[in-house]
Amino acid sequence: MKASELLSIWRRLRNMPARRVLLITYDVSDDDKRIELLDEIWALGTCRRLSESSYAVKTTLRVGFIWKKLKPIIDDDDNLYVIRLRRPVIGQGSPNHLQWLRSNLSPSRRRPLAPG
Repeated sequence: MKASELLSIWRRLRNMPARRVLLITYDVSDDDKRIELLDEIWALGTCRRLSESSYAVKTTLRVGFIWKKLKPIIDDDDNLYVIRLRRPVIGQGSPNHLQWLRSNLSPSRRRPLAPG
């Protein structure tokens, strides 16, 4: 492959939006608002349901953008968190979800803490 071809590929990759995995977790009391929130969460990217009200979402969208999109749906007494996830990951649940997280999460920028 020629240097000019490599440079062209590098430029295209550099301009692609970064994919990130976010944890979106909520506690919404109103059934209609919960359904609306879930519809919006599933529309954000590739989703994995980790628990009844927690989803891992692979997306190019930023945390702040997602927060601004989801916040108007919930009431003041509801809970909603949007958190960027990174490796390492340890958990108990679906082996498929754990493997998906391990293969899609970016490495941590800090040294991991020793388990304890």
